[in-house]
Amino acid sequence: MLNTLERLRQQQAANRPPTARAAPQAARSAPAGGAPNATDQLNAGERAAIGERVGECWRVDQGMLGLAEMRVSLVAIVDREGVIRNVLPGPDGVPSEPRARALYEQARRALRDPACSPLPVPPGRLQAGENRFQFNFSPRGFLR
Repeated sequence: MLNTLERLRQQQAANRPPTARAAPQAARSAPAGGAPNATDQLNAGERAAIGERVGECWRVDQGMLGLAEMRVSLVAIVDREGVIRNVLPGPDGVPSEPRARALYEQARRALRDPACSPLPVPPGRLQAGENRFQFNFSPRGFLR
C-alpha cells in the first residue's frame, strides 16, 4: 500500500506544471585576461531569489489568448547596489505580435517597478560598472 501511495505522489509531482518566475541569467563576459571573478555566474539559489523578487511585481493578463505558450526575454542593467537602471530588449528583440508585445511590456514594467529594486544579489557578485542580467518571462505557472 505504501509503494502505491509513493508512486501516486511521484506521478502527481511529475504532472505539475513548472512555476513561472522571471529567470535571470548573468549576461556578462569575463574580464580582460580571462581571470575568474565572483560575477561570472549566479548560483541557482541566487537566481531563484532574484526571480521571486521580480515575480512579485509582474502582473499577467490571464485572459490573453495563447498566453501559456508565450515567452519574452529582457536584459536589465544593474548598478553595484543591485538597482535596475535600464531595461533593454533581450536577444529576440521587441516582439512585433501584439499579444507578445503586451506580455513584453508587462515584464518590462515589472523590472522597472521600484518595489522590486534593489535585486537580492550578494554584494560580491556585482561589478563597479555595468552589470547585465537576462530575464526570461513565461506566464505558464501563473495560469490557473
